[in-house]
Amino acid sequence: MSKRLTKELHPSLQTLALCASGDLGRLARWKVKRHIAHCSGCERQMLLFRSAKSELRRESETRTLT
Repeated sequence: MSKRLTKELHPSLQTLALCASGDLGRLARWKVKRHIAHCSGCERQMLLFRSAKSELRRESETRTLT
């Protein structure tokens, strides 16, 4: 992530997904977390990614993927 994140510049969906899954580097993760502290839309999207990740994990553990 080469661009500075501000209230006006939102992280991409890919960046939010990577952050939600724990796959961003330390600096990029810090920038995203700083941004979502002030942006409810991005925070909501990241929560959706985390929820989807949890649901997929539960499904894979119970082997009920359809």
